[in-house]
Amino acid sequence: MFCTYCGNKLAEDAVYCEQCGFVVGSDQKQKSAPPTVIQERVTVGNQAPGSAKRSNKMRLLVIGIVAVVGLVGFIMVMNSMTPTAYLNDYLTISFEGYDTRGTAIVSFDLEAFQSDYENKIQYKHNSPMMEGGSYCYYLYNSCIQGTVEPSDMLSEGDVVTYTWECDDDRAAAEFGIRLAYKDLSVKVTGLEPKPTVEVDPFENIEIQYAGIAPYGYIHKIINHSSSPYLQDVRYVCDTQTELENGDIVTIQAIFPEDTLEYLHQQGVGYTRTENTYQVEGFVTYLSSLEELTQDNIATMQKQAEDAMHAYVDSKWSKEEVLEDMEYLGCYLLIAKEFVASLDENQLILVYKVTASDRLEEYEIHDQFEYYYAVVFRDLIKYADGTVSYLLMDKYEDVSDEFSRKVFYGEHSYDYKTFYYKGYETFDSMVSKIVTSKKDQYEYESDLTKK
Repeated sequence: MFCTYCGNKLAEDAVYCEQCGFVVGSDQKQKSAPPTVIQERVTVGNQAPGSAKRSNKMRLLVIGIVAVVGLVGFIMVMNSMTPTAYLNDYLTISFEGYDTRGTAIVSFDLEAFQSDYENKIQYKHNSPMMEGGSYCYYLYNSCIQGTVEPSDMLSEGDVVTYTWECDDDRAAAEFGIRLAYKDLSVKVTGLEPKPTVEVDPFENIEIQYAGIAPYGYIHKIINHSSSPYLQDVRYVCDTQTELENGDIVTIQAIFPEDTLEYLHQQGVGYTRTENTYQVEGFVTYLSSLEELTQDNIATMQKQAEDAMHAYVDSKWSKEEVLEDMEYLGCYLLIAKEFVASLDENQLILVYKVTASDRLEEYEIHDQFEYYYAVVFRDLIKYADGTVSYLLMDKYEDVSDEFSRKVFYGEHSYDYKTFYYKGYETFDSMVSKIVTSKKDQYEYESDLTKK
């Protein structure tokens, strides 16, 4: 009897082949035995079945190690093909100015950087640059940056640190380059000796504001200094318009080049080149009824009632009689946003008027009520709490009119018509002078009755 797998002669009662380990009569074994096992059996000779299994494990281990080594080698080769830019080689930090007033100057030698890496970059996106543009320049502007701290008011011996803030991932993904860098600390050296005379450009300046918050502006910056070293200095502000109380503005002192050279020759330095100021002193637009005092209301009530009496005296006939004016309260409308053609605010005083139409020859005394309003526009508030309006003509009574007929005879045409400025009902008044403006104004009211 011979082994059906390897052909080795078997004993008649053999359970397995001593040559290859094949189980006699096993079709599954025959189908599943790996060819490597066959080669192993032939080479080694007579072995026990367990020995074959150990050899297989050893072979798989060797294959695994070879694969890992190959992968590592592949990665190393690929890495060796990716260029690395050593950024610190192109960075220079220098210092200028006077001791205690020095400034750090950071320079990156972009020209040398381009010379070394322009042909090594493999840009992997569609280029957004004009033809002939520099990939190095684009890489520098999009991926390479950093900050130096502190940067000014430096003294000899101080230490400044440049901290890189680069986009490594973008550099690798878009430009196919690795960025290598290390934060750099440098001792301050080379500053000129501290000047023997120091002047403060901001010692005697005056800031003149104009306008109304939040649309105030800086009108003028005046230098009142008598120092001969500050006669030619001029001042610029970072924010000059749309100012309101509490804003912070930064003013910079600008010296002409010849003045700086003169100061240097005279051993004169300046203590600072810029200063910050808190804006104050603007009048503001009235923005809440809480900002109104009883005196404010009383003053405007008198003006509104005087206006009403003046109108009655000049326009009403002797048959029309004003019997009473009851103050009901007010509405305050605040503009939602600045529009040149709109009022910033409107304060509307509301009255209920009692009047009579009297036809004495017919013994008719027809009493009625209607509503009247006076509007004050663009009210402003001063620091002392006083509230006023900008122009004397910025208030007016409402212009709406209604008419009423007073009948005195039996016929339908026996009547007399009277015209009044105001509104017949409270709701019609509110609709016209308040709620119809909701798209442009927010409003609040202190009315408690109609």
